[in-house]
Amino acid sequence: MRLRHCPFALLLCSLFAQTRTPHTAEFWVNPKDGLRYVWVPPGNYQMGCSPGDADCSDDQKPAHPVAIREGFWMGETEAPVDAFSRFVKATGGNMPRQPGGTTEDSRQPVVNVNWRMAESYCLWAGGRLPSEAEWEWAARGGTSGARYGAVAEIAWFTHNSGKAPIDGDTLFRAGPERYEQALIANANRAHPVGQKRPNAYGLFDMLGNVMEWTDDHYQRYDAQPHTVVYTPPRRFDYVVRGGDFGTIARYLTASYRVNSVAGAGNERTGFRCIARPLETPVPSVAGTRWRFSEMDSTVEFLRDGTARFNTASAPGHWRQDGGQLIIDAGGGAQWALTINGDAMQGVIRAAIGGRVQEFPGQTWLSRMSDTSTPRQPAPSSGGIPGGVAGGAPGAVVGGVLGSVPAVAPPPPPPRKIEQRPGVQRIRVGGIVQQGKLIQQTPPEYPPLAKQARISGVVKLHAIIGTDGTITNLQVVSGHPLLAPAAVEAAKQWRYQPTTVNGEVVEVETDIDVNFTLSK
Repeated sequence: MRLRHCPFALLLCSLFAQTRTPHTAEFWVNPKDGLRYVWVPPGNYQMGCSPGDADCSDDQKPAHPVAIREGFWMGETEAPVDAFSRFVKATGGNMPRQPGGTTEDSRQPVVNVNWRMAESYCLWAGGRLPSEAEWEWAARGGTSGARYGAVAEIAWFTHNSGKAPIDGDTLFRAGPERYEQALIANANRAHPVGQKRPNAYGLFDMLGNVMEWTDDHYQRYDAQPHTVVYTPPRRFDYVVRGGDFGTIARYLTASYRVNSVAGAGNERTGFRCIARPLETPVPSVAGTRWRFSEMDSTVEFLRDGTARFNTASAPGHWRQDGGQLIIDAGGGAQWALTINGDAMQGVIRAAIGGRVQEFPGQTWLSRMSDTSTPRQPAPSSGGIPGGVAGGAPGAVVGGVLGSVPAVAPPPPPPRKIEQRPGVQRIRVGGIVQQGKLIQQTPPEYPPLAKQARISGVVKLHAIIGTDGTITNLQVVSGHPLLAPAAVEAAKQWRYQPTTVNGEVVEVETDIDVNFTLSK
């Protein structure tokens, strides 16, 4: 389905015409967050340094071919304060502090949101954060140059975002401290979204104003062709893109990238989402039974709004909003899930030890049977799998724990790890064995997994470097509540270097991390 420009009421179109720069992009209005999403078509491009960009940094090299196989709907603007306030009210969360301590300007881009908050918003809105390659493709707007127009016409940046024009390049050369002092003195700041000229896809503020979170962790490029297939990252550092109101002009390009820790929100970073309109309404789950992963634990959603778990004595409660399902499972635990055909994906949110924790899962529930009317077909392009964190803090996980699946859904196969030039690598097997493990850090047992009595083995695919350190880890199998702790522990393991014919080599192997509960 494609929604054309102004497909809705003439009044709505006239209101937008009064406040927006005219362009010919396709768009739809997301009823969840009230924002417009514009169509970004599929295509091929060179990701990284643009031709003629002399200021391009090393982490943008080499430029490499990327194929975007499927088009997508992206937020026309950075998520503004009013949309995020809507999300907070719907999910019972807290509004992050905005510059000046107020949220009066509803069209300011929301800031001080960390990666998890941005991701949760996008899941609530029926979508996700864009991958880094999707973001750059969208930012270029079909061009191959460093930016899609004259910088002053398309972006708020050092020169034009304060009380008076300033020479950002000269200030930048004076050093970071003097540079920041000058920005504060000049009151440089973010501006309401959608005031500058958009690119050819109808996207505003892709450069400048505030940086934007992506769903890819930071790593150096290689020269291999890439095809974008969305897979959630497994690390805790993510790429932010686009520069902000304090970025000097020469760095304000479509390829400019910065590394940021997932929990580090600040006044210069916001986000925008990718989402899809539902073509077919999602039927109610009332009267249906679902299984937790591959286990015998089940839940039935009764028409009176109660959720009966076969492993818990007390029922929980459920409510549905289109494709979003919220399950209050008892004991302060809440499941926030997206219905995607015969599966549900999303997030468990609960307070453990006085701290709110979130646990994402690939597939928590699979449909078993329908005790009411025959099922209707799932939408052909409905909401993207995910969920939203919505529970209230301050409680301890209770009745839901008996229903947490102890067997994980199978993860995607490990992607091929490219070999470094000039370094020999061998696969463990037969007479070839990896070096002796000389330092083994035990994993920290995740509190929710411990209370749910989840145990087992997480199998990791690893590269052991020539110095005995682990240089790459990928999850092969294991429960999603255990896998992050396994990765964090294994990263600290050390082995004796492996030699073959007197030469030190890299070793490719699988390692097991065991989680055992005491009696």
